[in-house]
Amino acid sequence: MVVGIGFYNIRVSYVNSLKEKRSITMSIKNKLKNKYNISISEIESNDNHKNIGLGVSTVSNSKNIVEKTLNDIIVYIEENYNIDFLDEEIIIDNY
Repeated sequence: MVVGIGFYNIRVSYVNSLKEKRSITMSIKNKLKNKYNISISEIESNDNHKNIGLGVSTVSNSKNIVEKTLNDIIVYIEENYNIDFLDEEIIIDNY
């Protein structure tokens, strides 16, 4: 079993309220869940309306699939949302 974890710190500079940020965050989370069959949660920067901290996990029997999924998430977010990635970290481990 191969487990992948992704940490993504995103900047949404055009957002002016926590309500706008929640709307964008929910959109990202729902679309990624449906497209990639992953678990995803906002894990940090909850009170900062300009930053979104997302944690993602996925499981497969292939390291290549896990790695591709976590990298495709970055590409998908960049192509579909007006955001900037501040930081990203991907951890993949075998169990």
